[in-house]
Amino acid sequence: MRAKKSKIWNTSGNNEKLILLLILLFAVIIRVYNDPTIPYHYDPGKNIVYSRAILETFPFFPQFNQYFNLGEYYEYQILFPYIVALMHKLTGISLVDLTAWSAIMIGSLLVITTYLLSKEIFDNITAALISSGLIALSKIQLFTYMNYYPQITGLMLLPLAFVFIIRYLKTKDKKYIVFASITSGAIILASYISALVYLPILILSLTIYSLIKKDLHIIIVLASIITGTLGLISFYLLPIINRHGIEAFIKGAFDTIFTTKDIPFTNFNFQVSELLLLKTFGFMVLFALVIFILLIIYVLFKRESIKFQEIKYEHILLFLWILISIVLIESYRFRPVLWVDRYIEFLDLPVMIITGYIIYFILNKFKENKYLNSRYTSILILILVFSYPSYEVIKHGYRFGYWNTPNDLDALNYIESTIPSDALVAAPPGITSFWVSAIGGVHVLGGESSQILGEKFDGNSYSDIIINSPNIDEKLDLIRKFGVQYIYITIRPKIPLLWNNDYNLNGLRVFTDQKYFQIIYEKEGPYISSVYFIKVKEDLIPRYNYPKIDKNVTIYGYLISVITLISMIGFLLIDRCK
Repeated sequence: MRAKKSKIWNTSGNNEKLILLLILLFAVIIRVYNDPTIPYHYDPGKNIVYSRAILETFPFFPQFNQYFNLGEYYEYQILFPYIVALMHKLTGISLVDLTAWSAIMIGSLLVITTYLLSKEIFDNITAALISSGLIALSKIQLFTYMNYYPQITGLMLLPLAFVFIIRYLKTKDKKYIVFASITSGAIILASYISALVYLPILILSLTIYSLIKKDLHIIIVLASIITGTLGLISFYLLPIINRHGIEAFIKGAFDTIFTTKDIPFTNFNFQVSELLLLKTFGFMVLFALVIFILLIIYVLFKRESIKFQEIKYEHILLFLWILISIVLIESYRFRPVLWVDRYIEFLDLPVMIITGYIIYFILNKFKENKYLNSRYTSILILILVFSYPSYEVIKHGYRFGYWNTPNDLDALNYIESTIPSDALVAAPPGITSFWVSAIGGVHVLGGESSQILGEKFDGNSYSDIIINSPNIDEKLDLIRKFGVQYIYITIRPKIPLLWNNDYNLNGLRVFTDQKYFQIIYEKEGPYISSVYFIKVKEDLIPRYNYPKIDKNVTIYGYLISVITLISMIGFLLIDRCK
């Protein structure tokens, strides 16, 4: 079914494509403009380190990350760093630059998938283009893209999955079940956070729709999508389940929800979430939410006159999408569930889709008024609508913070060019560790754990003691225990939006003991900052704690994935031959 042409102006055919291309270009430009320090923010180093680990086993997915925490597993995200590693293999461009531009392009492509879903739901080109423009300017999306969290990849793909599902329900063409399964797999591989939003929406929406239509065939479609998804991502899931055991794998997910204790940092995130939700969505989002609430009230009071058999899947989808997103955002009130501040962008998307249609509806009403029946009236209204978010983004922007000063980069380029890649470096805890490994290309003792289930090694604690303890024997005990060969220290003043490490100056003075340590790189830079790279004089061999990997399980996983893909292709070919 072709989308309706605009009654306001002609947005069909080539005009539609041109406008969409301009919106995409604008989305790219606004992200570059809004973020001149790309990609040096708090967490992107983690993604670059993942890409380095993938390059070690390319084209297969690694089962652990040997670059930090002495070989801990990582089960958090895989798709984004794999894309970066693949592009690095094809182009030879640095992982840092590819991480920045991949994030920019993936974040910008959300305008395309938003457009496709809006057009599929409302069958209207103009409404879809307005929603696409709103997403391009969404400060919520810029906030989440800015830190390169991997759920931006899952969020970009999520509308596409529902486009395929809606098209199947409209056409009964089985190829869309296959496309939905492939996209579902990519969403889960992108981030477990995006999966936690997508899967409940998928399961509940199709289940409720089947009950309303009294059609069990829709349940079979749902089962087919889930089965195909699990088959396609078995290369990723089977090794994880094998490492932990099925009981621990399931228990770990529920423990996170039911036994996680509240922490101050988490509370801070929730306050930021609510601040963003109320102050940066703008009047369009609030307007759409009011309309949505009024719609619910209308359904409650007019339920007897509403023919539920006439309810479309798209209505159920939007309702559940908004409801589930709000529940996840507000879940901190009874239990902190997996970084709930990162669910905001998932609410932003359906709200912008609804807002786009509401704006189109209002414009169309103006078109019906003989006094306001003018293309220029519609253009003026659109300018007014887009002026607010444009002002917010261009004038104020939002930069999430960065971790480095120029001399940090000089020091890490020195490390990459002179230090063996298998060397073990004790770097400051947290974010700095990621970047020492990401740019320096060396293994680090430290960095946050990348495991979903369980904590096997506290690299942050050990690296903190090595760097800050004033007791030289305590330092040397850990240095010898793990075979640390180098220590990296970067000292910065307190600058807004700049990540700072806390140091014990008495602990740092210990490194002037030339019996055990040698400062091989020292540089002072702007902002009264300094970087020191220190060599441990003892001839130590790193004791990496690489986990034992059952390669057979990995092979089984890939075989199931390949067989599933071949079965899907065969299914499509057989269906076409009928």
